[in-house]
Amino acid sequence: DQFEARVSRQAMAFGQVVDANTGKPVPQFTVTQGYRYRYSPRIYWVRYNASKGRNGEYAMRLNQYGDAENYLVVEAPGYLPAGSASFRAAGWVTNQFALKPGRGPNGVVLQPDGQPAAGCTLILAAAGESVFMPPDGQIRLGNWRGDTLRSDRQGRFEFTPRFGQRRVFAAHQSGYGESSLEELEKSGRLPLRAWGRVEGALRVGPTNW
Repeated sequence: DQFEARVSRQAMAFGQVVDANTGKPVPQFTVTQGYRYRYSPRIYWVRYNASKGRNGEYAMRLNQYGDAENYLVVEAPGYLPAGSASFRAAGWVTNQFALKPGRGPNGVVLQPDGQPAAGCTLILAAAGESVFMPPDGQIRLGNWRGDTLRSDRQGRFEFTPRFGQRRVFAAHQSGYGESSLEELEKSGRLPLRAWGRVEGALRVGPTNW
């Protein structure tokens, strides 16, 4: 009997990441692969398999997702994220990235009376991510992705720049609020609305309505 073995070439991505203003290598950053199937509008980012780069250089193995289109996104502290054009994960891929310095979504969260909301829980979620609220009144993401933090004593907050994030959610003992990144950038504020409540009387036994 004869057996035929086929060995496929490991898909890899290589490249350089520099500061767009100075041209100098970015010291530390992460590279994340994303994929999108032909009839889906959403890109799925494989953040559990992100690769770390140093001194402007990166090399990472790419997962294969059939005939899906693939993407790369580079993120680094103090820089705005940058993404690649689509490509097929077959063979070796080279991409060069020039990151622009910038800050992530930031501002101040305010209680319904206009005072700063210290210790407010905030979540920055991307398109397609769900946020839910358990009975304890806190907010949580429906999956492991996204960023969560708490505001400082002055109600201020700042998220790390991430790719594809769309909306900020906030929950505090005084109220709840949410904002698109465009609205937050214009005003720099995220106001909370007071919690609603239901009032009434609970009766046991026959009742005439």
